[in-house]
Formats: sequence, structure tokens, C-alpha cells
Amino acid sequence: KALQMSAQMKGRGEILALDIYQRRLDSLKDRAKRNDCQNIRIQRIEEDGPLPDTVTRPKDYVLVDAPCTGLGVLRRNPDSRWKTTPESVREMTAKQRSILDRFAPCLKPGGRLVYATCSILRDENEAVVESFLTDHPEYVAREARAPLSRYGLEGLAEPGSPYLRMWPHRHGTDGFFVAVMERNA
Repeated sequence: KALQMSAQMKGRGEILALDIYQRRLDSLKDRAKRNDCQNIRIQRIEEDGPLPDTVTRPKDYVLVDAPCTGLGVLRRNPDSRWKTTPESVREMTAKQRSILDRFAPCLKPGGRLVYATCSILRDENEAVVESFLTDHPEYVAREARAPLSRYGLEGLAEPGSPYLRMWPHRHGTDGFFVAVMERNA
């Protein structure tokens, strides 16, 4: 996702890519170098530790690519079907919500917060976003079609919906979910 954003930004601006796993960051560093993506800054963070100033400094956009059950990518990872239990879904949704709560304050007023998973479960998607919006009135859902129209993809999202859902049987892709929110204050 960082490489795609870098390409769309044509090397302008700055992308701060964060993860708690160094191996993922090392892989991204190698791929960014191969693709000459010079506007990607890579930083490891602790799962529960304080966020560094480079992270908390207000941003125009924050993408939370949340860890999830992966039930949208069953055709690539069929074992997920057997590893997912009601308890693992509850644990995952608590983690997803915690990540949203942790990184949402890093957004400038007027900035966009995008929440994404590769899950098809409502519990990991709409329910997490709705819960977050209920507890954070300074954030509002925004129609997903508007940002997609920049790339001629507005037809993928339902009119008026803040959500984009990709279904394997409908779109010929893995299952994905994206929600668009904006910070008002």
C-alpha cells in the first residue's frame, strides 16, 4: 500500500510507514528501494509503547491497515477458515479498535482517516467503525465514492456509503473493506 501511495503521489509529500514487526519493515525498505520510492519513511513502533513525535505530529491522512482474521483472502490462505473462532474475532476487533483509538489523534482537523481490512466480517469492519464514530464525535464518516472518483473507480462504492467493499465473487479480487472518515475538530 505504501508503494502504491508513493506512485500516486509521484514522489511528493511524505509517507510514514509504521509496523511493530521489523521483518515487514525490512521487506518494505527493500521494495521501496527497488521501486525508487524516496518519499517513504519507515519506522518501527512498539505495540503498546508511546508513539514517537514523528508519528504524533498531525498528519493530513492516516491509513489504518488493521490486522484482521484475513477471511477476505481465503483463496490464498485457506487455513484461515480453520483458525478463526468467535473468540479470535473478538480479540481481533478489540485490537482493531485499539489501533484506531491510538492513531486517530495523529490526524489534523479536516484530515482523512481511512480504515482498511482484508476481512469480509461485519464485526471487523462496519461494527468497528461504528463503535469508533460513536465514541469519537469529532470524526464523521464520509462517502467513499469521492476519493475513488479521482481514479475513475467511484463505481466500486455504493452511492452515499462511507464504505468500500470488495467481494471475491463480485469483483474478482480478494475480499477487502475500507471506511473513510474525517476529523472535524
